[in-house]
Amino acid sequence: MLLLLAASNFVGGGKAKTFMILAGVALACIILATNLGARAWHNLGFPSLKYTGTGSTAIAYLISTFLGIFTPYLGFREVEVGGQAAVESFILSALIVGIVFILSDIDILQTFIVAGSQACNQEVVNIIIGAWFFISLNASLVLSPFIKSKTRNLDEEEFLEESERSPVGFICRNLPNFYVVPSLISKPTLCCNENVVRALGGLIAVIVGAAIISIGLFKTEIQQFAKLAW
Repeated sequence: MLLLLAASNFVGGGKAKTFMILAGVALACIILATNLGARAWHNLGFPSLKYTGTGSTAIAYLISTFLGIFTPYLGFREVEVGGQAAVESFILSALIVGIVFILSDIDILQTFIVAGSQACNQEVVNIIIGAWFFISLNASLVLSPFIKSKTRNLDEEEFLEESERSPVGFICRNLPNFYVVPSLISKPTLCCNENVVRALGGLIAVIVGAAIISIGLFKTEIQQFAKLAW
């Protein structure tokens, strides 16, 4: 990936440069998806692949890439806590992703980010992203009950360590030696049933996904309506 992106700077303009840049960006997306998918597999508590023969690494890579594309939110660290807190966490993350994408479609912001991009036809991109948002969030919601919670039940014994130097036979462990993950103490913020939270996530998937697709199909009409309303 780095080689393609670096080499594109030394290639003149034309299709060769465009191809190298697009290939480098595509590889970056695949690497990110693979990492998210591997984390999602771990968070869901799925066992390691038993097949270790020829092509096992490629198969594992493809599976993790597939999971990373369709269940990216399950690869976040905050999901490890499991339960409703995890569901609320990745629904919020998905909502932020959807809002940022919708805002990035505004011509003023597009001009600020990449000059001339506002003139490009983005119907296909919006349809694909809208469908991906709907599928990925709902897939994450469906698989969320399988999240293997790693929350630890702490008791007094875990803070003690046997030692002959102590007259009572135990000493207190040093705090730096006691592994604590702040994200694993997250608690639900909504006072409702977990199934209700999942239903809310499904509703968000429908609304945001439909909004992204609608912007791609009816951007001109939406802009004209906004000008009239303004």
